[in-house]
Amino acid sequence: MKDFKQSLAKLQPHFVGSSVISVTSSSDDFSYSSSAVTEDSQFYIGSVAKHMTAYMLLVTLHETYPKTNIEHLLSAKLTTLFPHSELFRQIDREWLNDISLLDLLTHRSGLTDYLDAYGDGLTVPEALNNAIDAATLLQSISFDPAKKHLYSNSNYLLIGKLIEEMSHDTLDHVFEKIIKAPAKMKSSFAPISGNYFDFKKKQAYSKLVPNLNDK
Repeated sequence: MKDFKQSLAKLQPHFVGSSVISVTSSSDDFSYSSSAVTEDSQFYIGSVAKHMTAYMLLVTLHETYPKTNIEHLLSAKLTTLFPHSELFRQIDREWLNDISLLDLLTHRSGLTDYLDAYGDGLTVPEALNNAIDAATLLQSISFDPAKKHLYSNSNYLLIGKLIEEMSHDTLDHVFEKIIKAPAKMKSSFAPISGNYFDFKKKQAYSKLVPNLNDK
């Protein structure tokens, strides 16, 4: 930790953007931010959202099945745990019978990333011209039960939709209740509709520096 702090001190004069580092261990708590960061700074959080989604899932499971062991819920096959899921009816894929919530949480489901099919919006940018619903995205992916581990956004897209089904509410409202309000995250939001071009127009995105929207 001491060496890490010294290395950061040497790098600080060369930082041109905004950055924050926070490390917590049993022996030391350490937070660092570049001089460009203020209380009003905004950040693209990327896959940090997966940690939030995992927490939202656990809270929603506990609220939905308050008397059931959480390990049992996480290990049950999806179609067993959610036998009447409207989402599953729309997806209509056999792999729903073979994976569990724990598989999704730990990226061991064998599901490929829906971004692969849509070129991540970079190699096939026209794929983002129109909003694509979750069921269509999840129908586009492939499944390999032999996969030990494969980092895939499809896992957490499916978790997010299951949170909505269990809570009978939209993900942005669940995020507001479980994450945003308790953490006092005034500028954060969870977009649930539209697409890349809609997001570009939002005021919240225009405040981000540097503006990465076109990249």
